[in-house]
Amino acid sequence: MPPTELRARSERFLYGAVAAATGTFRALSDPQLRNEFWRVMKILLVMSLVLSAVLHLLLLPVEWISSLFLEPETIEATVTTFRYTAASTVPFLLISTCRCFSVSMFENVFFAGIATRDATLAASIRKKKAIYWDWEYVRHLLRFSLRQLGFGLVALIAKPLLGVLIPIFQFGYRIRHMEMVFLAPLLVAFIIPDTRNAALQLVHLWLDSRAMIRELFDPIIARLKSAAKDGDPNVSTDLLTDMEIDSEEHDNRANIRDWHQSGSDAARLGFGLVFCYLVQVPFLGPFVWFMGFASAGLFAPELVDLSAFGQSKKRM
Repeated sequence: MPPTELRARSERFLYGAVAAATGTFRALSDPQLRNEFWRVMKILLVMSLVLSAVLHLLLLPVEWISSLFLEPETIEATVTTFRYTAASTVPFLLISTCRCFSVSMFENVFFAGIATRDATLAASIRKKKAIYWDWEYVRHLLRFSLRQLGFGLVALIAKPLLGVLIPIFQFGYRIRHMEMVFLAPLLVAFIIPDTRNAALQLVHLWLDSRAMIRELFDPIIARLKSAAKDGDPNVSTDLLTDMEIDSEEHDNRANIRDWHQSGSDAARLGFGLVFCYLVQVPFLGPFVWFMGFASAGLFAPELVDLSAFGQSKKRM
Protein backbone atom coordinates (compact mmCIF):
# COMPACT_ATOMS: atom_id res chain seq x y z
CA MET A 1 0.00 0.00 0.00
CA PRO A 2 1.42 3.41 -0.95
CA PRO A 3 2.50 5.55 2.04
CA THR A 4 0.23 8.37 0.91
CA GLU A 5 -2.81 6.08 0.99
CA LEU A 6 -1.88 4.75 4.41
CA ARG A 7 -1.51 8.30 5.67
CA ALA A 8 -4.87 9.27 4.17
CA ARG A 9 -6.62 6.35 5.84
CA SER A 10 -4.92 7.13 9.14
CA GLU A 11 -6.11 10.72 8.90
CA ARG A 12 -9.67 9.56 8.18
CA PHE A 13 -9.50 7.19 11.15
CA LEU A 14 -8.40 10.08 13.37
CA TYR A 15 -11.14 12.24 11.89
CA GLY A 16 -13.74 9.65 12.88
CA ALA A 17 -12.42 9.43 16.44
CA VAL A 18 -12.40 13.22 16.80
CA ALA A 19 -15.91 13.38 15.33
CA ALA A 20 -17.15 10.94 17.98
CA ALA A 21 -15.64 13.02 20.78
CA THR A 22 -16.88 16.29 19.29
CA GLY A 23 -20.35 14.86 18.69
CA THR A 24 -20.61 13.67 22.28
CA PHE A 25 -19.66 17.12 23.57
CA ARG A 26 -22.16 18.84 21.27
CA ALA A 27 -24.91 16.39 22.20
CA LEU A 28 -24.45 17.31 25.85
CA SER A 29 -23.89 21.04 25.36
CA ASP A 30 -26.48 21.90 22.70
CA PRO A 31 -29.81 22.48 24.54
CA GLN A 32 -31.97 21.69 21.51
CA LEU A 33 -30.17 18.44 20.82
CA ARG A 34 -29.87 17.46 24.47
CA ASN A 35 -33.60 17.92 25.04
CA GLU A 36 -34.27 15.07 22.59
CA PHE A 37 -32.87 12.48 24.98
CA TRP A 38 -32.12 14.13 28.33
CA ARG A 39 -35.50 13.51 29.98
CA VAL A 40 -35.74 9.90 28.79
CA MET A 41 -32.15 9.20 29.76
CA LYS A 42 -32.71 10.56 33.28
CA ILE A 43 -35.82 8.40 33.68
CA LEU A 44 -33.93 5.30 32.56
CA LEU A 45 -31.03 6.20 34.83
CA VAL A 46 -33.33 6.52 37.86
CA MET A 47 -35.05 3.25 36.95
CA SER A 48 -31.66 1.57 36.65
CA LEU A 49 -30.57 2.84 40.05
CA VAL A 50 -33.81 1.67 41.69
CA LEU A 51 -33.79 -1.76 40.05
CA SER A 52 -30.09 -2.22 40.78
CA ALA A 53 -30.67 -1.33 44.43
CA VAL A 54 -33.59 -3.78 44.65
CA LEU A 55 -31.52 -6.52 43.04
CA HIS A 56 -28.65 -5.70 45.36
CA LEU A 57 -30.90 -6.04 48.41
CA LEU A 58 -32.48 -9.27 47.16
CA LEU A 59 -29.10 -10.92 46.71
CA LEU A 60 -27.67 -9.63 49.95
CA PRO A 61 -29.34 -12.35 52.10
CA VAL A 62 -27.88 -14.98 49.79
CA GLU A 63 -24.44 -13.59 50.54
CA TRP A 64 -25.12 -13.64 54.28
CA ILE A 65 -26.33 -17.25 54.20
CA SER A 66 -23.36 -18.26 52.06
CA SER A 67 -21.03 -16.76 54.65
CA LEU A 68 -22.14 -19.49 57.06
CA PHE A 69 -20.81 -22.24 54.81
CA LEU A 70 -18.18 -20.72 52.53
CA GLU A 71 -14.84 -19.05 53.02
CA PRO A 72 -14.75 -15.23 52.68
CA GLU A 73 -12.46 -15.50 49.64
CA THR A 74 -14.93 -17.83 47.91
CA ILE A 75 -17.85 -15.53 48.63
CA GLU A 76 -15.93 -12.54 47.32
CA ALA A 77 -15.03 -14.38 44.12
CA THR A 78 -18.52 -15.76 43.46
CA VAL A 79 -21.57 -14.39 45.24
CA THR A 80 -20.39 -10.81 45.76
CA THR A 81 -19.00 -10.55 42.24
CA PHE A 82 -22.23 -11.91 40.79
CA ARG A 83 -24.29 -9.43 42.83
CA TYR A 84 -22.39 -6.42 41.54
CA THR A 85 -22.26 -7.78 38.00
CA ALA A 86 -26.00 -8.45 37.94
CA ALA A 87 -26.72 -4.95 39.22
CA SER A 88 -24.50 -3.38 36.56
CA THR A 89 -26.35 -5.21 33.77
CA VAL A 90 -29.67 -3.56 34.65
CA PRO A 91 -29.09 -0.37 32.60
CA PHE A 92 -27.83 -2.47 29.68
CA LEU A 93 -31.04 -4.52 29.69
CA LEU A 94 -33.19 -1.39 29.95
CA ILE A 95 -31.47 0.34 27.05
CA SER A 96 -31.55 -2.83 24.95
CA THR A 97 -35.28 -3.24 25.58
CA CYS A 98 -35.94 0.37 24.59
CA ARG A 99 -33.91 -0.01 21.41
CA CYS A 100 -35.89 -3.11 20.42
CA PHE A 101 -39.39 -1.88 21.22
CA SER A 102 -39.08 1.90 20.88
CA VAL A 103 -37.16 2.56 17.68
CA SER A 104 -38.40 6.14 17.50
CA MET A 105 -36.72 6.97 20.84
CA PHE A 106 -33.27 6.73 19.29
CA GLU A 107 -34.29 7.78 15.79
CA ASN A 108 -35.51 11.08 17.23
CA VAL A 109 -32.03 11.68 18.61
CA PHE A 110 -30.35 10.66 15.35
CA PHE A 111 -32.46 12.91 13.16
CA ALA A 112 -32.19 15.77 15.63
CA GLY A 113 -28.45 15.53 15.05
CA ILE A 114 -28.89 15.74 11.28
CA ALA A 115 -31.40 18.57 11.68
CA THR A 116 -28.79 20.73 13.39
CA ARG A 117 -26.87 20.56 10.11
CA ASP A 118 -29.71 20.46 7.60
CA ALA A 119 -33.32 20.33 8.76
CA THR A 120 -34.61 19.79 5.22
CA LEU A 121 -32.33 16.80 4.73
CA ALA A 122 -33.41 15.30 8.06
CA ALA A 123 -37.07 15.58 7.09
CA SER A 124 -36.38 14.16 3.64
CA ILE A 125 -34.65 11.09 5.03
CA ARG A 126 -37.12 10.43 7.80
CA LYS A 127 -40.16 10.43 5.54
CA LYS A 128 -38.70 7.52 3.58
CA LYS A 129 -40.04 4.06 4.30
CA ALA A 130 -37.74 2.03 6.57
CA ILE A 131 -37.09 -1.69 6.95
CA TYR A 132 -36.08 -2.41 10.54
CA TRP A 133 -36.57 -6.10 11.15
CA ASP A 134 -35.67 -8.36 8.26
CA TRP A 135 -33.51 -11.42 7.81
CA GLU A 136 -30.44 -9.28 7.24
CA TYR A 137 -30.84 -7.59 10.62
CA VAL A 138 -31.66 -10.87 12.35
CA ARG A 139 -28.49 -12.39 10.90
CA HIS A 140 -26.55 -9.35 12.08
CA LEU A 141 -27.80 -9.85 15.65
CA LEU A 142 -27.18 -13.58 15.52
CA ARG A 143 -23.63 -13.12 14.25
CA PHE A 144 -22.90 -10.63 17.01
CA SER A 145 -24.44 -12.82 19.73
CA LEU A 146 -22.75 -16.00 18.54
CA ARG A 147 -19.41 -14.23 18.26
CA GLN A 148 -19.66 -12.94 21.83
CA LEU A 149 -20.73 -16.38 23.04
CA GLY A 150 -17.98 -18.04 21.05
CA PHE A 151 -15.31 -15.77 22.47
CA GLY A 152 -16.49 -16.55 25.97
CA LEU A 153 -16.63 -20.31 25.43
CA VAL A 154 -13.24 -20.39 23.77
CA ALA A 155 -11.73 -18.48 26.65
CA LEU A 156 -13.24 -20.95 29.13
CA ILE A 157 -12.74 -24.36 27.53
CA ALA A 158 -10.09 -24.01 24.84
CA LYS A 159 -6.37 -23.93 25.33
CA PRO A 160 -5.00 -20.40 25.85
CA LEU A 161 -3.14 -20.42 22.54
CA LEU A 162 -6.21 -21.52 20.58
CA GLY A 163 -8.34 -19.07 22.52
CA VAL A 164 -6.45 -16.11 21.10
CA LEU A 165 -5.67 -17.54 17.69
CA ILE A 166 -9.33 -17.99 16.71
CA PRO A 167 -10.32 -14.29 17.02
CA ILE A 168 -7.00 -13.23 15.46
CA PHE A 169 -7.74 -15.39 12.41
CA GLN A 170 -11.32 -14.13 12.33
CA PHE A 171 -10.00 -10.59 12.33
CA GLY A 172 -7.68 -11.44 9.45
CA TYR A 173 -10.57 -12.92 7.48
CA ARG A 174 -12.80 -9.91 8.10
CA ILE A 175 -10.18 -7.45 6.81
CA ARG A 176 -9.14 -9.59 3.84
CA HIS A 177 -10.36 -6.84 1.49
CA MET A 178 -8.45 -4.15 3.39
CA GLU A 179 -4.73 -3.55 3.51
CA MET A 180 -3.19 -6.64 5.05
CA VAL A 181 -0.61 -4.41 6.71
CA PHE A 182 -3.27 -3.83 9.39
CA LEU A 183 -3.02 -7.49 10.39
CA ALA A 184 0.78 -7.70 10.60
CA PRO A 185 1.18 -5.59 13.79
CA LEU A 186 -1.49 -7.66 15.53
CA LEU A 187 0.24 -10.92 14.63
CA VAL A 188 3.52 -9.53 15.94
CA ALA A 189 1.81 -8.36 19.13
CA PHE A 190 0.25 -11.80 19.51
CA ILE A 191 3.62 -13.55 19.22
CA ILE A 192 5.08 -11.42 22.03
CA PRO A 193 3.68 -12.77 25.35
CA ASP A 194 3.66 -9.34 27.02
CA THR A 195 1.41 -7.84 24.32
CA ARG A 196 -0.73 -10.90 23.58
CA ASN A 197 -3.67 -9.82 25.72
CA ALA A 198 -3.57 -6.31 24.25
CA ALA A 199 -3.72 -7.76 20.72
CA LEU A 200 -6.71 -9.90 21.64
CA GLN A 201 -8.55 -6.97 23.23
CA LEU A 202 -7.90 -4.84 20.16
CA VAL A 203 -9.39 -7.52 17.93
CA HIS A 204 -12.47 -7.76 20.14
CA LEU A 205 -12.84 -3.99 20.12
CA TRP A 206 -12.46 -3.81 16.34
CA LEU A 207 -15.09 -6.48 15.69
CA ASP A 208 -17.50 -4.94 18.18
CA SER A 209 -17.01 -1.50 16.65
CA ARG A 210 -18.26 -2.84 13.31
CA ALA A 211 -21.45 -3.91 15.02
CA MET A 212 -21.62 -0.53 16.77
CA ILE A 213 -21.44 1.33 13.45
CA ARG A 214 -24.16 -0.91 12.03
CA GLU A 215 -26.44 0.08 14.91
CA LEU A 216 -25.68 3.80 15.04
CA PHE A 217 -26.43 4.31 11.35
CA ASP A 218 -29.40 1.95 11.23
CA PRO A 219 -31.84 4.86 10.64
CA ILE A 220 -30.05 5.42 7.32
CA ILE A 221 -29.47 1.76 6.50
CA ALA A 222 -33.11 0.84 7.16
CA ARG A 223 -34.25 3.40 4.60
CA LEU A 224 -31.60 2.52 2.04
CA LYS A 225 -32.61 -1.13 2.23
CA SER A 226 -36.23 -0.22 1.66
CA ALA A 227 -35.43 2.07 -1.28
CA ALA A 228 -33.09 -0.50 -2.84
CA LYS A 229 -35.71 -3.22 -2.46
CA ASP A 230 -38.24 -0.99 -4.22
CA GLY A 231 -35.78 -0.44 -7.09
CA ASP A 232 -35.13 3.25 -6.47
CA PRO A 233 -32.58 4.23 -9.18
CA ASN A 234 -31.14 6.96 -6.95
CA VAL A 235 -30.02 4.56 -4.24
CA SER A 236 -26.33 3.87 -3.92
CA THR A 237 -25.51 0.48 -2.45
CA ASP A 238 -22.09 1.65 -1.26
CA LEU A 239 -23.23 2.09 2.33
CA LEU A 240 -24.96 -1.28 2.39
CA THR A 241 -21.77 -2.88 1.14
CA ASP A 242 -19.63 -0.84 3.54
CA MET A 243 -21.61 -2.16 6.47
CA GLU A 244 -21.12 -5.70 5.18
CA ILE A 245 -24.85 -5.97 4.59
CA ASP A 246 -26.11 -8.39 1.98
CA SER A 247 -27.07 -5.63 -0.42
CA GLU A 248 -27.39 -8.05 -3.31
CA GLU A 249 -30.64 -9.18 -1.74
CA HIS A 250 -32.08 -5.73 -2.32
CA ASP A 251 -30.38 -4.57 -5.48
CA ASN A 252 -29.23 -6.89 -8.24
CA ARG A 253 -28.68 -4.05 -10.70
CA ALA A 254 -25.17 -3.20 -9.57
CA ASN A 255 -22.04 -5.19 -8.86
CA ILE A 256 -20.93 -5.11 -5.26
CA ARG A 257 -17.65 -3.32 -4.73
CA ASP A 258 -15.16 -3.96 -1.97
CA TRP A 259 -16.48 -2.21 1.10
CA HIS A 260 -13.31 -0.19 1.63
CA GLN A 261 -13.55 1.59 -1.72
CA SER A 262 -16.04 4.21 -0.54
CA GLY A 263 -13.30 6.09 1.28
CA SER A 264 -15.05 6.63 4.60
CA ASP A 265 -14.61 3.18 6.15
CA ALA A 266 -11.58 4.28 8.18
CA ALA A 267 -13.46 7.32 9.50
CA ARG A 268 -16.41 5.18 10.55
CA LEU A 269 -14.06 2.71 12.21
CA GLY A 270 -12.48 5.48 14.29
CA PHE A 271 -15.95 6.80 15.08
CA GLY A 272 -17.24 3.41 16.18
CA LEU A 273 -14.19 2.51 18.26
CA VAL A 274 -14.71 5.52 20.53
CA PHE A 275 -18.30 4.60 21.36
CA CYS A 276 -17.48 0.90 21.54
CA TYR A 277 -15.00 1.76 24.28
CA LEU A 278 -17.35 4.16 26.10
CA VAL A 279 -20.25 1.69 26.33
CA GLN A 280 -17.99 -0.61 28.33
CA VAL A 281 -17.88 1.85 31.24
CA PRO A 282 -19.62 0.08 34.16
CA PHE A 283 -23.26 1.05 34.73
CA LEU A 284 -23.15 4.39 32.85
CA GLY A 285 -21.82 2.93 29.59
CA PRO A 286 -25.19 1.90 28.08
CA PHE A 287 -26.43 5.50 28.27
CA VAL A 288 -23.70 6.46 25.80
CA TRP A 289 -26.01 5.11 23.08
CA PHE A 290 -27.97 8.38 23.25
CA MET A 291 -24.86 10.46 22.59
CA GLY A 292 -23.78 7.94 19.96
CA PHE A 293 -26.96 8.35 17.91
CA ALA A 294 -26.81 12.13 18.26
CA SER A 295 -23.17 12.16 17.10
CA ALA A 296 -23.94 9.80 14.23
CA GLY A 297 -26.62 12.19 13.04
CA LEU A 298 -24.36 15.22 13.43
CA PHE A 299 -21.62 13.71 11.27
CA ALA A 300 -23.72 11.57 8.94
CA PRO A 301 -23.04 13.88 5.94
CA GLU A 302 -19.30 13.21 6.33
CA LEU A 303 -19.40 9.56 7.34
CA VAL A 304 -22.00 8.04 5.03
CA ASP A 305 -23.30 8.50 1.51
CA LEU A 306 -26.56 10.47 1.63
CA SER A 307 -26.78 11.16 -2.10
CA ALA A 308 -29.84 8.90 -2.32
CA PHE A 309 -31.67 11.48 -0.23
CA GLY A 310 -30.62 14.48 -2.29
CA GLN A 311 -27.45 15.34 -0.38
CA SER A 312 -24.01 15.31 -1.94
CA LYS A 313 -21.48 13.35 0.07
CA LYS A 314 -19.07 15.53 1.99
CA ARG A 315 -15.38 15.15 1.31
CA MET A 316 -13.09 14.48 4.24
